[in-house]
Amino acid sequence: MVPKSTSAEELRTQLFSAYSPTVFQKFKELNPNLDQVKAGQLIVLSDPGNRQCTREDATLMSAAEQVNQVLASLTPEDRVAQYIPRGERACSRRAAEQPQKLSSSSF
Repeated sequence: MVPKSTSAEELRTQLFSAYSPTVFQKFKELNPNLDQVKAGQLIVLSDPGNRQCTREDATLMSAAEQVNQVLASLTPEDRVAQYIPRGERACSRRAAEQPQKLSSSSF
């Protein structure tokens, strides 16, 4: 779940420490039409080399689409209030300010 609104490019920069065409292609496949990422939105990540999780990937993509439909009707403030519990909001803001990068070799 994304803690704050950002661009898809910025999210990819935050998530991955190194560029990998295979990883980025899988990211695009799992998150189609992702230009602007909204707070509370689900992002799907999967190992690009693993072909055994396609059913699970599809299930997660469906769940992400359902969340996107709900988020479309909410204001940014409502999104944060709805999807991030109060106790975690301060932690989420701090985490969003200092995101941890995933190495593309971890896939």
